[in-house]
Amino acid sequence: MLGKAANQKREGSFLQRLSRFKVKLMKIAQIGSCVFAAWLLNVAHNYWGTKLYYQVSIQEYQEGKVILEKFYYST
Repeated sequence: MLGKAANQKREGSFLQRLSRFKVKLMKIAQIGSCVFAAWLLNVAHNYWGTKLYYQVSIQEYQEGKVILEKFYYST
């Protein structure tokens, strides 16, 4: 399975294993058709334990739809 369906299945499996998922938007910016957002994530996962990390997401829009999306995480 490839593409969107495979990603939705993977994300669903991940979300089922969470006992806590708290997210706080720290900063957001838009430059042209790109939106940049910095998030603080606090999660408790059944296998991985408790994690606190930052995520930066970049989304590029065209005609009101996301055409490119990337995520970067702190380590």
